[in-house]
This record gives sequence, structure tokens and C-alpha cells, in this order.
Amino acid sequence: FSSTSFVVKSRQQRQRRRQRSGVSFSSLVDNRPVELERGKEKHLKLQLVNSHSKGWEEFFYRMGGLNWVVAVVLLGSLFQSPIVRAKEQLSSRECEDLGFTGLALCSDCHALAEYVKNQELVSDCLKCCNEDSDDSMSKVTYSGAVLEVCMRKLVFYPEIVGFIEEDKDQFGSVKVQYSFNSPPKLILLDDEGQHKETIRIDNWKREHILQFLREKLKPKSVSAS
Repeated sequence: FSSTSFVVKSRQQRQRRRQRSGVSFSSLVDNRPVELERGKEKHLKLQLVNSHSKGWEEFFYRMGGLNWVVAVVLLGSLFQSPIVRAKEQLSSRECEDLGFTGLALCSDCHALAEYVKNQELVSDCLKCCNEDSDDSMSKVTYSGAVLEVCMRKLVFYPEIVGFIEEDKDQFGSVKVQYSFNSPPKLILLDDEGQHKETIRIDNWKREHILQFLREKLKPKSVSAS
């Protein structure tokens, strides 16, 4: 009994045992890459899940930050009222270009808001006025007024035309002055005839002009209607 035959017989026995178990060496070797690929696939899936969870966390974090931004914007929009914009004081030149010069009191702008429903016009007025006490409006009066307007633009302001033709004579110290390309405005004068206050009256009704002049002009300047 030689050693060679013993080795051959041992190999044959091992092969028969593997065949009985249904697993061969070649199959074990062949399955190893498959198991490795499955392990890699599982690892990749875990990475994908983790990346998705991190993505959602980042998304919700950004949404939380976005909510803060939206809240700030909404709060800012709530304060875009004429009262807040009044703090944005303009230069005298800018106010003059807007048609508001020498405004003494912001109460005049609040009175303007009652006459015309034009928020932009009231906002411009508030940017060119000085703060005053609640009872200051009744204390400030003027000796006269000039209604300045461009004659070519009068056709667009029938209410102002009606005031000039029918109501102006009620006020002895109110004059009409035609100036090229000038928007309609009231220039209020002091005792020396100097310009003290200018207010745009683009959208005013006749009754608004009458009421305003009765309140702002001194009694001697107003005749009985």
C-alpha cells in the first residue's frame, strides 16, 4: 500500500463527502464574490438611507430658517404704514420735488389723509413734516394761500377748476398762480407773505379744499359763505 495511492484515495473520499453535502469547493469559491457583492450592496443601501436622513434633516433645518425669514418679512410688511415711514425724513430738496415744503406739523398730513384716500401722497407728506402735539393743529394758522397749478393740466382736475370758479372768492387772501408743469398744490403764507407750507392737492375734492382752508387760514382771511 503506497503513499501515492493513499493520497489519491483521501482526495476521492473528500470529494465524495462534498458531493454528499451538496457543496463543492468550486461553488464555495464562486459564491464568495456573490456574498461580497451582497455585503457591498447592503453597505451602499445603509449609506443611501443615512444620506437621505441627513438630507431630510438639512431640509427641515433650512425650512426652519426659512420660517424665520418669512416671519421677519411679514413683520416688516406690517410696519409699512405711513406712521412708520414718517421717520424716513427726506431732504428739503426731495420734499420740494414731491410738492411738500416747509411743513410745520405732521398733523397736517393726518388731516390730508382724511381728505384724500391716497396712501402714497400721505406717506410723502409724513416724510417731510415735523412731529407735533395732539392739539397743535388748531394753533397753527396762516395769513393767506396760493393755489398753484399748471394751466394746461387744469383739464385733468375738474374739482380744482370748480373751486377756482365758484369757491375761491370766499377766501379774500387766496390767489391762483399758474406755473408751467406744476402739480396742483396749496402754498400757505405767513403774515409777511412768505411761503411756510406747501401741500399737494392732486386728488382733493372741492369740499376738501374748502374745509382745509377754513381750518388753516386766519378768520379775517375767510369771508362768510
